[in-house]
This record gives sequence, C-alpha cells and structure tokens, in this order.
Amino acid sequence: MEKISFNFVPIPVSILKQSFKMHMSASETKIFLMILYQTYAFNDKPRGEFRKMSLSYMAKLCDIKPANLCQYLQRLEDRNIIITKKQDRCNYCKVNPKTEQWKSVESTGVRINFPKKYRKELSNFKKCVKEFAIENRKVPSMEDLERAIENYFEEEWKSFDCFEKIDFKNLISEIKMELIA
Repeated sequence: MEKISFNFVPIPVSILKQSFKMHMSASETKIFLMILYQTYAFNDKPRGEFRKMSLSYMAKLCDIKPANLCQYLQRLEDRNIIITKKQDRCNYCKVNPKTEQWKSVESTGVRINFPKKYRKELSNFKKCVKEFAIENRKVPSMEDLERAIENYFEEEWKSFDCFEKIDFKNLISEIKMELIA
C-alpha cells in the first residue's frame, strides 16, 4: 500500500469559511485557490503577505488563457476577495484577510460580457421572461430564472461558465414595477 505524505497549508479559518459563501465561477475558484496557496504555503516571508506572480505563471498554474485570467482577477479584486498591486513592473497578489470586506456578486452588480452570439439571445430571453411574468401577473423567483436560462441555453450552458453569474436583480425589479403599475 502506498504511503500518503501529508503536507499542510495553514489557512485562516475565517478565510476558509467565507470562501464557502462566495459564489465564484470555476475559473475564479481556481485562481482564488492558487492565490490562497501562494499567500499561505511558504515560509520565506510572513504568511498572508503579497506574493510576486507573473500572469503567465498564474495562467499556467490555473490552466486558464492569459487573456481570460486578467478578467477573472479583476472580478475577484472588484469583490475585494483578492488584493493586487503592481510594483517595479511586477504583479503582486494576496487574498484579502479582511473577509468582512468581501462582496457578493449581487452587491457588486458584476456584469459579464457575453460573446456576441449570446448577447442577443440573452436579451430575447429576458424579454420573453418579462412578457410571460406580466401576462401571468407573477414575479419569478431567482431559482425559476436560473432554471429557465439553463434550459434556454442548453448545451452552451455546460461550456460557458460566465452564465453562472447572470444578474437578474434588475430584471426582477423591472417586472415588479410593471406589475405595480
């Protein structure tokens, strides 16, 4: 039987617990875990400090295209989950240890730039949902909308992780306003 060697990375419990509550795409989760590992795994400087990381190194570790990596890093930074800085033309990153500053997707209103071929379809989907809701005088729940869009886009849903973060709050607000009027 093969002997398992256990190596541990001391991660603050507050960061671990808060990360369970954050809704992140698969790519954002990979990047978060990589930065978490880089921030806390090594003893050469105090744990939790900034680490120098090139974009190509991060892209290689996370198996994400460098062009997409910047977009995901920016979304994590906009939500205060990570902190980045540039110094002497180098990138430095760390996980924000102040988890009370972390923001949910809903509170930041993160907008996703869908590929052009999906933008029109998404617009059509929202229009159909709005018309249906007004016709039936019923505001759909967030769960209803998530199931409906998953069914609407079917195969594309599995291959495009940005669908995970569609912000329906504005759509639901519009429907409520129409129903009140």
